[in-house]
Amino acid sequence: MNLFFANPWGLLAMMGVPAVLVIHLLRRKSRTVPASTLFLVTRALKSREGGRRVQMLRSSWPLILQLLAVISLAVMIAQPRRIGTSSTLKFVAVLDSSASMSAFRGPALQALRRSLDSAETLAGSVDMRVLSSNRALISSGRNAAAVMGSVEKSWEPVLTSHDVFPALRLARNLAGPTGI
Repeated sequence: MNLFFANPWGLLAMMGVPAVLVIHLLRRKSRTVPASTLFLVTRALKSREGGRRVQMLRSSWPLILQLLAVISLAVMIAQPRRIGTSSTLKFVAVLDSSASMSAFRGPALQALRRSLDSAETLAGSVDMRVLSSNRALISSGRNAAAVMGSVEKSWEPVLTSHDVFPALRLARNLAGPTGI
């Protein structure tokens, strides 16, 4: 069972922990001044202390609750996910097959390889499909290396100008609501 974060940037909210600690360290300790008359209170308030002083960190319920709130907020923002060995992810990619993409065939294949490799880490098994922008299936399988080898051999961007939205709609339907 693996664990990953759907939003790893959410862990930056953990920076609130040092902020809460600094606030509690710089908090002034309240002083009690016994006085028999009120005119002595004004004289006692005119102390010559300079600035804030760092106090010892005292364990208190507000400190503990604030730290728990910051940590739980950071975890909720990061959205931890559990990957089971029996989980299956549907991954569908659409490659633009217009002739203008022939100039970018290498970078497009590299980007597809990175996407397929990262998709393999997201679930126990991944059902991968690669479509052409004219809705033709280029390759499918469960192994990123095999799918990528098939795509490198058979994907040739030579079509004329065409609409890619039907292929994107088909890919969304194939992937389903939880797929990529």
